[in-house]
Amino acid sequence: MNDLIQKYIEAREKVGDAMEVERLAEKKAQEAELPNNLRKAEPSDIVGGAIIWYPRFQDEDPDSRGWNIVDEVLKPADAYKAYCAHDGCRYGLYGAFVEID
Repeated sequence: MNDLIQKYIEAREKVGDAMEVERLAEKKAQEAELPNNLRKAEPSDIVGGAIIWYPRFQDEDPDSRGWNIVDEVLKPADAYKAYCAHDGCRYGLYGAFVEID
C-alpha cells in the first residue's frame, strides 16, 4: 500500500478514537449541576467559547443538557444575540444565564 494512503488511514483511525472520547466526555458533562453563581445573560456575554446555562423546568426532558458552549455569534448587533453552539444548533439570550466569578 502507498505510504501516503496508509498514513491517511491511520489518521482517520486516530480521529475516530478522539471523537469517541469526545462523545463520552460530553455525555458525562451533561450531568453537570446548575451552578449557584448565575446571573441573567446579557448580549455582551454571548462570545465565542462562553458557557451559557439554561435552567431546566419541571416539564422539560430531564436528560436535556442545561448548558451550551458558544461556537459562533450569528447576529452580533441583534439584542436576541443568536449564536451557534457546539452541538450545531442555534440558541439565543431568552432564558440564558452565565456564571459570575
